[in-house]
Amino acid sequence: MDLFETDVEMAQRHVAQAERLLQRQKVLVAALAGRGRDVETAQQTLAVFEAALDVMRRHLALEEVLAHGPAETGPSSAAP
Repeated sequence: MDLFETDVEMAQRHVAQAERLLQRQKVLVAALAGRGRDVETAQQTLAVFEAALDVMRRHLALEEVLAHGPAETGPSSAAP
């Protein structure tokens, strides 16, 4: 963590950390299933991680808008 990171950088870091955690959980679920173990709790945890990552991605998008303004998605509606 950098004491001087921007809000966008912090949100990017959180998304990256959550993506790594989610990937690790997917590997653990697969490993448990491969050994014939009960994976219900591990899958529930995975679903929580996926929901948290979604929130973090939306937070990142909001921080990017706050920092840079909304992205243009098409032709401007303003008349010339």
